[in-house]
Amino acid sequence: MKTIKHILFLVMTALMFTSCESKQVKAGREAYMRYYNRFVMNKKSIKIVDEKYDKNKEKLIAWTVVMECQNAYGETVRDTNTFITKNKRVIVVDDELYFDDMMEYK
Repeated sequence: MKTIKHILFLVMTALMFTSCESKQVKAGREAYMRYYNRFVMNKKSIKIVDEKYDKNKEKLIAWTVVMECQNAYGETVRDTNTFITKNKRVIVVDDELYFDDMMEYK
């Protein structure tokens, strides 16, 4: 009985530390956050309210992201953006071509 409990404990522990998301999804999330960090004035106020994504076979991920942040006057602004990412790069933002060269912006 103790052996079964130990095995179940190990299996549950292993499941807790594994992620269900693919590396492409994580990389795409980092890419659109890099985009927001470049263009939002108050970077600490960025809050992702909702995100949806759809992957395809070419490793492109289409994102719809609802975010909130504070503008220059301190008011909270909510905006919905669409992104297309591939690996760690943003390719399209709101149906306009955008090339993310992956540089760190300050």
